[in-house]
Amino acid sequence: MQSTVKPSRQNLGVITVRDNRHTRRTTFGDFEVTLLGWPSRGGVIVLEHATATDFEFLDLTQTSPPQLRDMNQENEDIFCPQLLLLGAKSYDSIERYDFILKVQAGDPTAINDLEYERALLPTTRERRWVSVGWLREPKGAFLIANYEISMYWAEDEDNFAPDFAATLTLARTMEEKCEILRKLGARCYASLNQYEDETTFLRAWEWKKDGEVGPLIRRGNKNEAAK
Repeated sequence: MQSTVKPSRQNLGVITVRDNRHTRRTTFGDFEVTLLGWPSRGGVIVLEHATATDFEFLDLTQTSPPQLRDMNQENEDIFCPQLLLLGAKSYDSIERYDFILKVQAGDPTAINDLEYERALLPTTRERRWVSVGWLREPKGAFLIANYEISMYWAEDEDNFAPDFAATLTLARTMEEKCEILRKLGARCYASLNQYEDETTFLRAWEWKKDGEVGPLIRRGNKNEAAK
């Protein structure tokens, strides 16, 4: 059963739908690995371009990536904020994520939907490329790079990621990732409490209860009635 929601900021909230297809943890593209988390509050959390260092941080096996989400929702709600700590994004639904990917790829149908206001523009947080590295010392300190993604209706054309950002995939350890992030101009914070940049989802687990452009879609099991 699929819910149809008119894209309006007046519709913010949570809707539950029955859909057992949305249980994937890992997806594989031609040149990248993507990790997904399914929070109980709804929506989907997505970490694109996941690297070996990210897998280590999340305590996942790189040689045998998990195919399915944890069906214990308490465990899933522990996993989701860990994804955010690596620069993952929070989307209202998997469908919204798919749409943003099409916009990023310049899909004519998606661009047409935006131009004729059949869909809402990507939000600032949806259009950001974010990467986070956690320092060994001092404990709790981290580096974060935050750049605009080149796509339709770019907000900050002077803030695109450098071409050599792809070298992050070469990092073998979190220490090496942090070294590369420094070269990318990442900012350093002593703790999460110091970080208050609302252009990313880094601390979204603390405050995000609503969707970006519509209601959060919560994927229920077959015994859960749609609300």
